[in-house]
Amino acid sequence: MQAENLKIRCSALGNICHGLKLGQPVAFTESESERWAKFQAITKESSSKDYLALKEKFDRIQKGELEQCQLTTGAKTYIREQHYNNFFDFEGSFSTKETKKGNEVEMRGIRQICEYMGYKGSKFIQRNELWLQNDFIQGTPDLINPVGLDCKAPFKPKGLKLFNDDKDRDDPMYRWQCKGYSWLTLKDKWYLARILMSCPEHLLNGVIWSLWEESKEEGRPTEDFKQSVVDMYDFESRYSIQERTSVMVYDLTDHDILIMKKAVELSREYWEELNKEATEKRNIKFEL
Repeated sequence: MQAENLKIRCSALGNICHGLKLGQPVAFTESESERWAKFQAITKESSSKDYLALKEKFDRIQKGELEQCQLTTGAKTYIREQHYNNFFDFEGSFSTKETKKGNEVEMRGIRQICEYMGYKGSKFIQRNELWLQNDFIQGTPDLINPVGLDCKAPFKPKGLKLFNDDKDRDDPMYRWQCKGYSWLTLKDKWYLARILMSCPEHLLNGVIWSLWEESKEEGRPTEDFKQSVVDMYDFESRYSIQERTSVMVYDLTDHDILIMKKAVELSREYWEELNKEATEKRNIKFEL
């Protein structure tokens, strides 16, 4: 694939946007400031490499220049992996019981959340199926109207990420996914809703066997044991929508858009470098 055709999925934006710093003003470090002050105290200019380097940086500071923006190491790792997958037409991920549950209960969850948020006619709401794109990013948001919303249906209660101390409550992957969807749909904010839904029974077979083995019982799981596990994962009948929902709101700023644009531009530049390097590495000539 040519670099100019590279567009990043919103679900993957966090890989290249997280940690990217835009246009930080050129500035001395504390050590450089101290060394520069010593040179300034000397009336005669020095020809040392350290002085010349500091003088060049001082001139850039005086001009108000900005530091060059670069992809993080993690972003480059992600782009290289995508380059491999693209060339070999390879899909590196497969469905798990968690993703299968999410796919099966997502629409019901979206409707419940919209009803909880007070939108009338929530039972008639349909999941968005449109593939959206602009010159930089692409993706399919869960819901565009009546509200911009992405729904996550965790497999276990801890997936609600309800508490501030929960790891990845403000997951940068989800944060940038939501900001990307806002940009694609021209909305100024996006909702990320985590909702605990009852798990379909056919997805619990592995869980039942795992818990049965932990119980040290012999033979096959009994019907009573199976039902106890099914009941444990039946969250909808036992808890209110308010108790099993966690919602975060992400605002979209002009600065966010600049970061996404720059991250994709840098990714395209790196993709082109990888194209050239791959061509060189594959052009092997053997002397027999």
